[in-house]
Amino acid sequence: MKISKAALVEMLSKETEPLEVTLDCISFPQLKKTGNPYKDRKVTKETTLSGKIGKNYNTEKTILAEKEGKNLEESGYTAQPRTWGILINPYVVEHKGTYYLQVFVDKSSEPVYKIDDVVYDVCDLEDWLPKKAPQEIVIRDIKFENIKKLILKSQEYMIE
Repeated sequence: MKISKAALVEMLSKETEPLEVTLDCISFPQLKKTGNPYKDRKVTKETTLSGKIGKNYNTEKTILAEKEGKNLEESGYTAQPRTWGILINPYVVEHKGTYYLQVFVDKSSEPVYKIDDVVYDVCDLEDWLPKKAPQEIVIRDIKFENIKKLILKSQEYMIE
């Protein structure tokens, strides 16, 4: 089923609880440039993510700390405001007129990397891919335009 960005934002604004979600996404990784034979080519990364939307980061951080027997106040943790964008509801971030779905990722498929629409093994690109530190709670703000397919409440959507 096709859905407009505005209709998706409106639909989510009526929700009150966290929702399970599965997304097929495409992103455009920023590769290192020095010595990179692929630097002037179109590189894409396709991934399937599953997780929840509508969760609260500070609540999740507290739950995780309790499971680990930690006290957040004693560790000096203090909640920080978002560094960019406005959370217009617990599900959607707006930044400079662009909408993002805030996803608490539980599981991510192995990414498929393509250069000029040809599949490449990650081993061919790993020297130029950015290194990311592991995170306790993985949150991704996925641009609506980068969502190829969204499964929400057992319904499949394609965002127009």
